[in-house]
Amino acid sequence: MKQISLLVIDDNRVSLLLPNIALSGQGVEVFECDNAESGLEILQNKKITHILLDISMPELNGIELAKEIRNSKRYDAIKIIAYTANSAYTSSQDLSQYGFDRVLIKPFKLNELLQILT
Repeated sequence: MKQISLLVIDDNRVSLLLPNIALSGQGVEVFECDNAESGLEILQNKKITHILLDISMPELNGIELAKEIRNSKRYDAIKIIAYTANSAYTSSQDLSQYGFDRVLIKPFKLNELLQILT
């Protein structure tokens, strides 16, 4: 597997921790934060390849944050994955207009997460 560094941004504690637990031993470096502001700070200080971004967060939600990230050329290579329990977003086409590359529906299976990251 290529070198992957994943930033998980989610205000739900269980959803925040689950990817790190699931990816243990998979060679993926995982960073976690529970709000958009902390996520932007991590982006500025770490080399991130993928973001697992909750859509429904208070204050700055995932869609707004994805648009903000996409407005910076510095982050063009980062893959942004919508991380949501809302099954209405089963297609990344629904969210691609906001800068998302893929969608991962909660709860996820490890093979789904690995497929999205590779």
